[in-house]
Amino acid sequence: TNIGSYDVTDFSCVGAENTPSWNGSPTDTTATLDVTAVDVDAANDSQTPIACTFENTRQTVRVELQKQWENGRIGDTADLELAGLESLNTATSTSIVITGADPELDTATKIWITAFVGETVDLTETLDAPDDYDSELSCVPQGVLDPDPTEDVTGSFVVPAGLEGPITCTFTNTRKSTTLTLEKDWIDSANLDEVNLSIDGTNDDGPITAITTGGDYTSPQTASITVFAGESVVLTEALDPNGTNTGTYDASAFSCTGGTVNPSWSLGELSATLVVAATDVEDPQGVETPITCTFENTRKSSTLTLTKTWTNAISGDIVNLTATGNSGLESPAQGDSTA
Repeated sequence: TNIGSYDVTDFSCVGAENTPSWNGSPTDTTATLDVTAVDVDAANDSQTPIACTFENTRQTVRVELQKQWENGRIGDTADLELAGLESLNTATSTSIVITGADPELDTATKIWITAFVGETVDLTETLDAPDDYDSELSCVPQGVLDPDPTEDVTGSFVVPAGLEGPITCTFTNTRKSTTLTLEKDWIDSANLDEVNLSIDGTNDDGPITAITTGGDYTSPQTASITVFAGESVVLTEALDPNGTNTGTYDASAFSCTGGTVNPSWSLGELSATLVVAATDVEDPQGVETPITCTFENTRKSSTLTLTKTWTNAISGDIVNLTATGNSGLESPAQGDSTA
């Protein structure tokens, strides 16, 4: 029923003429003492009782805590703390995202304590942007030592016996992410007109040429990247990139769907800015929510009026007037003019 595990660190006797025999091994729980006649001579007034003692020292192990970031935002921080509840040994440090690599293992801020076998050890991290990251705690050797819980910013375990150590635990923080897609809608477009779509963020895509087949149309060509919680993304379109478009267009709308996206865009602008929040990339149940943004362009148009002027006309003569657009999108306009 012991909680701790112990090494035999000493064996000694007092009141004996001979030195006991013990091999000094921390696992040797047996010793031998050759008792002499002097030790038990009742007539010897100086004879004292023999007292032998085994000394046991509780086993300890080194416990380490380190930090790993996955797609971390440069400058984000996490405070680490390691505490033994019996030994009262503690250690703290602060990990900072330096490169934003995937993964970025920060061994420079690793901390450690000496903990007793059978002791409960608490592990904690405090993130400066907790909503933007998922947290996972793991310890080596895995399977032998599993902290509880494993998906949180706190965890604990009881130091098991039989480990030579060290026990190395790692908080891994993965920045929440989703897919951002930029699409193109056309209104009253001319066949084969083009626009270039681009996305600029931690990841980039574009320019992607989106082509219309005329009229009201959604191009199948899209730009797409993985976006991360907390980052700012710029989405742009470049009209008539090759100077071959038939029509000219206004930027008539920009919108995004998915999450709680609230882009920054003004009517007529060819670029928009999206600050991606944690609520944009996943729902309250933790399910990833893809984001789709759309630039809408409406072909510029005007009213054409065709009139008829008569000179020396004969009263009652009639001419039929017809105007037909070469886009073929509208029916011919017809009317009669009478002299």
